[in-house]
Amino acid sequence: MVTKSIQAVCSEVLDCGYSIIEDFLDKKTIDQSQKALRWLNLGPRERIANIKDDLFYNISYSDYILEVAKLFFDEEAKPIQSLLFKYPTQQLIHQDTVHFSTYPNDMMLACWIALEDVCLENGTLEYIPYSHLLPTFSKYDFPTEHRDRGLKSKDLIKAAYCKYENNLQRTIKSLNLRPKYLSCKAGTAFIWHPRLWHGGSKPRNETLTRYSYVTHYEAAETPIYLKHFNGLPLLPRLENPKDLKSQKQLYRYGIFSFANRLAKILTLHI
Repeated sequence: MVTKSIQAVCSEVLDCGYSIIEDFLDKKTIDQSQKALRWLNLGPRERIANIKDDLFYNISYSDYILEVAKLFFDEEAKPIQSLLFKYPTQQLIHQDTVHFSTYPNDMMLACWIALEDVCLENGTLEYIPYSHLLPTFSKYDFPTEHRDRGLKSKDLIKAAYCKYENNLQRTIKSLNLRPKYLSCKAGTAFIWHPRLWHGGSKPRNETLTRYSYVTHYEAAETPIYLKHFNGLPLLPRLENPKDLKSQKQLYRYGIFSFANRLAKILTLHI
């Protein structure tokens, strides 16, 4: 049973960049999730995106998380993407904003949930507290400097992202930043700010599973949504994200809708 208040979670995300919520899932949901994952043919670093299953939809549409996101955004929130993992990602430290971002900034939120006990043996989350307060690597928001007409688009994206990861690793070392590692019980939730520096640690035992489930949330009305490293050579890709379950686009376009959204954006800067 969750005892931490929605206000406390939101305050921790704003202040520290993350919030840890113990006992977020009940035992029945954990058991059902583990049963579903046992039969999935997923290898290390593989994932299922946007799984169509009511069990996982119910997790993504948790009233508690939606209320946290609503308070964080100051408007309604919608889940737009889910990722299901059987093994640890071993992903190097990054910010979610390098993959997709919004204008105004920070109108996203993410929630990772442990579906089994997590420790250094099977690979933890790693994160750097307060790193969301550091300046972002803004040149990667519009990665034009990485154009190379001799490279195929997939190679170009991979090379640009690799350079981004390496730059973050050098910065972590230069600033002597110290990641934390989240060892936790099944059912624990970790909510983080879109600019928090985070990743997945290398497990000590790579044969062990680490069941986990991630949902990304976005404000349902205001933002202009950008997706990076998949755009045109000179621009990121503008997208209209979809509600996770209904697959309905969040934003309506047209002169009146655009004017309304523009007015909201302008009021945030007055």
